[in-house]
Amino acid sequence: MRVGTEQINLLCRSNSSVIMLNDAGEPFFDGALGDQISLADEQKGLVHWVIANKKSAGRFSDTLPQQPLMYLPLISSGIVRAVLVIKLADNARLDLAQRTLLESFTALMTLVLEKDELLRISREARMKEDTQKLQSALLDNLSHELKTPLTIIAGYLDALLLYHEWPKDALELLEESRLASLRLTNSVDAVLDLTKLDTGNFKPNYALCDVKDVVSEAVKQAVIGSNVNRVKVECPQEPLAVQVDFYMLTQALKNMINNALTHGPAQGDVDVKVNSLNQKVLINIIDQGGGIPKDVLAKIFDKFYRGSQTKKGGLGLGLSISKRFIELNNGTVEAANLSPQGFMMSVVLPVIDKEEKL
Repeated sequence: MRVGTEQINLLCRSNSSVIMLNDAGEPFFDGALGDQISLADEQKGLVHWVIANKKSAGRFSDTLPQQPLMYLPLISSGIVRAVLVIKLADNARLDLAQRTLLESFTALMTLVLEKDELLRISREARMKEDTQKLQSALLDNLSHELKTPLTIIAGYLDALLLYHEWPKDALELLEESRLASLRLTNSVDAVLDLTKLDTGNFKPNYALCDVKDVVSEAVKQAVIGSNVNRVKVECPQEPLAVQVDFYMLTQALKNMINNALTHGPAQGDVDVKVNSLNQKVLINIIDQGGGIPKDVLAKIFDKFYRGSQTKKGGLGLGLSISKRFIELNNGTVEAANLSPQGFMMSVVLPVIDKEEKL
């Protein structure tokens, strides 16, 4: 920019300055490049006008030609990148050759600005890519360092419970320890899944799945200890094929079933009903509780949200993750109170018909 202003000064026997714009598109008067041209408030206002209207102003223009300075916008891709201010000697005029060369100089300066902007975007893109790779590596390492010992602990506890005889008190302690390790594993999974979603490192791996298989796996993972007989599943006998990420949909349903088991009435049943309607598969998860207040319904899928009446335990992430997983798989999820009692969460997914499968 300074080289450009020097050449313009030689051409026009003038002083010139380039006023750059900040990220918000506002002129940065204190950081002008080239000669230091003092601008009054009125003249600064004219710079703002040039930026807003993308037109020249001041001397030799159609806007305030009586002004002593020339204000020329440097525009590329329809965006004003900077404003060139030129102060000519008193009564100096520009002939046709000078104006033609001035236009050439301003065009070259605009190209330089555009090139700088493209380089900045390229650097930011590379930095973002490198950051995502680092985040992915850290998440993989964190997942291994946290989940591996938790899996080993759960395995040892299962072995102790299955292959040894224990007094009642010891058996209760072991069972409580096993359940605690499973709850901790679920919390670690939730934090890792949410972090991957927020960093963009979690992309669906779509595959053709039968809804019955997904629901069965979700129920298997959700029921723990005394909850094993509380979940009742109703599913059509014929296959219902959906194009989804098996892990994502399983986790989403598991979180929703676990929410119903946790926050519904103690020892109350949870119904999982699967139906097909108009090329859609509908999965309803219903508990027999008293429902939740209307003002809370709109918030239950928010990250970290926990209602004032929510039971202790959990991070408030499960339903938020469920919603995002379902939406990534081209589905929708809603919640509603039932009459006279009960609470229902509904998942809707597109069904793959037989012709599509072929």
